[in-house]
Amino acid sequence: MDSQKHLESLHLLENEEKKTAQFHQKSNFEATDSSLIPGLPNDIAFLCLSRVPRQYHHILKFVSKNWRDFLTSESLFQYRQSVGIADSWIYALCRDSSEYVHCYVLYPARRRWKELPGLPDACSKRFGMTCEVLGRRLFLLGGCGWSEEATNEVYCYDPLSNKWQRVADMETARCHFVAEACNGRLYAIGGMGSTSAALTSWETYDAETNIWTSHENLNVLPDIGESLTFDDTIYIRHVGTNVYPPTYAAAYDASNNTWSTVDDEMTMSWYGPAIEAGGEVYMVDQMLGVKLMMLDRVKRCWVFVGRLSPHLIRTPCRITAIDNMLYVIGRGLQTVMIDTDKIERGRGMLVTSSIAELPCSDDVVISCKTLSI
Repeated sequence: MDSQKHLESLHLLENEEKKTAQFHQKSNFEATDSSLIPGLPNDIAFLCLSRVPRQYHHILKFVSKNWRDFLTSESLFQYRQSVGIADSWIYALCRDSSEYVHCYVLYPARRRWKELPGLPDACSKRFGMTCEVLGRRLFLLGGCGWSEEATNEVYCYDPLSNKWQRVADMETARCHFVAEACNGRLYAIGGMGSTSAALTSWETYDAETNIWTSHENLNVLPDIGESLTFDDTIYIRHVGTNVYPPTYAAAYDASNNTWSTVDDEMTMSWYGPAIEAGGEVYMVDQMLGVKLMMLDRVKRCWVFVGRLSPHLIRTPCRITAIDNMLYVIGRGLQTVMIDTDKIERGRGMLVTSSIAELPCSDDVVISCKTLSI
């Protein structure tokens, strides 16, 4: 048995060394002045530095220019993803009691929220913005102000360089819309804008070319309440008095580029933010307390999992996930963690762990996303 485990370990090591060599050969990073680590070939140094936990990268960048260039390279991101050693952090977009927007980051191992500096000034007072993660970047899209019409501006944050930058504008100015990432593309869907084109339009963003492409479809309506992506399909839910039925949902199949209406128990009972995690889909129902629901994919209906203690979290809440761990984030960034491997459905109050809220904070979470590097 021990010899078999030893052989398996050697096999895994050989595969990892092959991947390292392949990535080094096609890497867009090259040490220009000297080796990354004196005395070691760069492919071995590549392997060593790639395994340093993400929380220490900001320190290592001061060692040399070569290290800084490597730690901010696309090669590092791709390699850590390919061998399964990426660290996942959570980013939350919040609005404070003075109506200013802030962005916070959570490194789960430290169990503490920290404000992310450098949010573009243009975004700090906007309403109706949305954010989404594509690859190694967090995108902040659109929005409007009390005296400002909807904008088509898009900003992105790169955690490796720790910088915000403006990227290509959307084709259409929009606010109060949704954004989803699917099959390597970023989607901006529906919402309100300075022209009626925003009501039934949607657009896709290609990060490699930095180009947006606009589309029209009558299945896309205003008043989008929530969005959700799973099984290569984007679902959007509309709630409004000008729509019949009052709760209306549509689905976009990314594999064949088609929209269709959806009228089933899943969409009729979809009352809050939802996320896919560990092969299952979970939803936070905030009607009459905070309840965790799970989608029965066969019957296409939501099944009660359990309740969250009102002493641990305040509404409104958003949800995200890292692997099989759910993070339900409420007002003031109160955070409840739920291990989906230990869930017993329908047993009343859920067993959870929690992360303390920000001191003296009443911030409302607009959106929260997980970014893995």
